Amino acid sequence: MKRYKLTILFLVIAALLVFMATGCTQKAEEKEQIAKGIKVVNIGYTGPLSGPAAEYGKDAVNGIEFAIADINEAGGINIDGQPYIFRLVQLDDGASPVAAATNTARLRDVFGAKFIYNPVMTCLAPMLEKNQEKGNEFIVMAYTSVPAELTAKNELAVWLPPPFFGYATAFPQMAWDEGWRTCAMIVTAGDYGDSWRAKFRQEWEALGGTVTADLPVQYYAVVDYSTQITSAMATNPDFMLIGGPSGPTALVVDQAREMGYEGGFVFIDQAKMDYVAKKLQAKGGLDYLGTTIGVISPYESPYPAIPEWITRYEAYYGGRVFIPTWEAAINYTATFALVRAMEAAGTVDDVYAIKKAFPEVFPFLGKDFPIEYMGISEYGRLKMIGTVDMIKNGKYTGATPTIWFANTDAEFEEYKKIMTLNPGVEPIRIKYP
Repeated sequence: MKRYKLTILFLVIAALLVFMATGCTQKAEEKEQIAKGIKVVNIGYTGPLSGPAAEYGKDAVNGIEFAIADINEAGGINIDGQPYIFRLVQLDDGASPVAAATNTARLRDVFGAKFIYNPVMTCLAPMLEKNQEKGNEFIVMAYTSVPAELTAKNELAVWLPPPFFGYATAFPQMAWDEGWRTCAMIVTAGDYGDSWRAKFRQEWEALGGTVTADLPVQYYAVVDYSTQITSAMATNPDFMLIGGPSGPTALVVDQAREMGYEGGFVFIDQAKMDYVAKKLQAKGGLDYLGTTIGVISPYESPYPAIPEWITRYEAYYGGRVFIPTWEAAINYTATFALVRAMEAAGTVDDVYAIKKAFPEVFPFLGKDFPIEYMGISEYGRLKMIGTVDMIKNGKYTGATPTIWFANTDAEFEEYKKIMTLNPGVEPIRIKYP
């Protein structure tokens, strides 16, 4: 027992020394920059860097980190003769709302971060309750496709990916056209999954489809999905709507196939088909997935600049990333938008002025960035198309971009003229909300 206590004490002391050393290094680096007349702006991140959603959280943070590296390498920004560079401070919350709230306070109060990213809706909720407190304001860079901006209006929130409504409208139609009529749902629990299941059911049943089972499960905590799969298979569905982070989603696919399921899959937008296929490459990859509908792979993307971006991204991380993902590409481009908004506002401190300046920095075109941003909505949602695809007979069938932010057919045509999609790619209009 005494040896055990000494071991614990040693580990605690070691952790403290590492923390102190890291803090000293950061302070030394900052002093060096200040000596050169350059100021350092801290950008914060709290998200899952451990647990079942760790890969998802790491993909998001990689995009921010990679953008900051590119921005700093290009010299940062200059406002009224004062040069600035950026530093990312990342904290692990394990997808816990309580930990996210604690991390947010630390990022704001200890590191002075006025811009904090998070990629989990249940963790974003407590952040959005605090970010407009007088004297403690910060911009929430919210990576979630839940259209929460329509109800939880927040002047200092920027919503990064497209809302899932486009996917939840397009996917049911694709499934219907495939001849499927019955669906069992095994989707991640929580605000995001609950919203997804409700919208998908609405669209699916409007087409005449039937939901045979609705079995939400916490993808952030569970690794055995056999109970839900057994119940779903008992209803003999044509396909299963599944998804949460891509890693756990791969477990659902594998366990379902091992249990004898031969039907199709539809992935909610958080789960990525290429990611799951690579996870299951030893069992057949795309062939193992069978007929699956989901978000397009970055490798199949209609944006001209993404192949070069993928090459640079993979080289930057030197094989330490599993696969380039939309989480990385979107957070990368959104970080450029944030920094350019600072330039446009002429400040790195006045968060209201920076948020107000966002409309001035668009469009971001696919010939220059891994994604396209056409603007920002009145509620802070960045205007990015959501592109859908299907795996069939071991191959991707092709990109279909969805434009959700055009209010009229005339606006839809105008956006099409601005976009720099690859030749032959034809967007469709999705009404939102």
